[in-house]
Amino acid sequence: MDVESLLEEADGMPYGEARTVLTERALRAAEAARDHDLIRRARFELTSAYHFGGEQAKSFAVFTRNLADHDRDPGRFGERELWRLLWQYKWIVATLRRFPEIPLRRTLDGVDDMERRYRAAGEGLHAVYARRCHIAQHVGDREAAEEWYHRWTTTPRDDLSDCAACDVGGVVSYLAWVGDDERAIELAAPVLSGHMSCTSQPHSILEILLLPFLRTGRLEDAASAHRRSYQITRGKPAYLDDMGTHLRFLALTGNEAHGLELLQRELPLLERPPSPSAAGSFMAGAAVLLARLEELGHAGTPIRRGEADVPVAALRASMEAGAREIAAAFDTRNGTGEHTRELEGVLAARPYTDRLPPAPR
Repeated sequence: MDVESLLEEADGMPYGEARTVLTERALRAAEAARDHDLIRRARFELTSAYHFGGEQAKSFAVFTRNLADHDRDPGRFGERELWRLLWQYKWIVATLRRFPEIPLRRTLDGVDDMERRYRAAGEGLHAVYARRCHIAQHVGDREAAEEWYHRWTTTPRDDLSDCAACDVGGVVSYLAWVGDDERAIELAAPVLSGHMSCTSQPHSILEILLLPFLRTGRLEDAASAHRRSYQITRGKPAYLDDMGTHLRFLALTGNEAHGLELLQRELPLLERPPSPSAAGSFMAGAAVLLARLEELGHAGTPIRRGEADVPVAALRASMEAGAREIAAAFDTRNGTGEHTRELEGVLAARPYTDRLPPAPR
């Protein structure tokens, strides 16, 4: 098959290993043919495949090659290609902070370079301010996060802004982070009602709202959000961190048996996590669930992990240790204690209710 046929076939597939492998094959074919236009196109597609397919670390090199090609010869990039390059830069900046082995300075330099390129292209800075807000949240700088949130939400949207649904998702995530649950739920309405959607929505915003729904006593909404979100993300490596939130939700609503079923199903994804950040989130959620199972007298219940059966108590200890190790790595990288403080709060959480029946499947 020629390169264009391979890319067209891949485009018809859902994101995941099969699509990624086919796109990698297309890139190799384009490189063998030395067709620079097709090489750039295949790289764009492969960056997307890695990003949405749960192999985010691989996206760095592929994206950087397109960026370097642009800097060597900007004239080769048409208007659409330049837009796509700047669009994908948002993903790269967002992903860099998820790997504690990558210095924080590199993330900060990345968002600075992103802003420089947006300005040079005559584009707005709405998306840049959003990324700066997310970085401030990541390191626990609440004052800076508030400032960047204000700039983000008062700057007009432009052609490089996240899609409307994802932009709402980012705002909702920030509001939940600062504890303004009522406002977060209110602003999520257009996405929850189906008026906005995209590749990542509404399932991501539903996951974000699981705990705000619980904290505000909207138990039926929380159960529905869990069902709707998990139906879409089930079994997908790119959403490993979301699985951690679902595990916490089930542990805190008296659904330990359902949580155990979910944990057993999704545990293999932890062998190839999309990032340390996602692995830490999953392990934290698993630890909360397993601790509840221990409290209920199931410390010896076996859970299949790889080729072995591991007792609940032993797996809980392993998940806690792993989550703490990752949190400490982020804190060392960032020079703060934010991730460890947040993790300990997660592990200390107590159930909101003894039994919340999940919404019908």
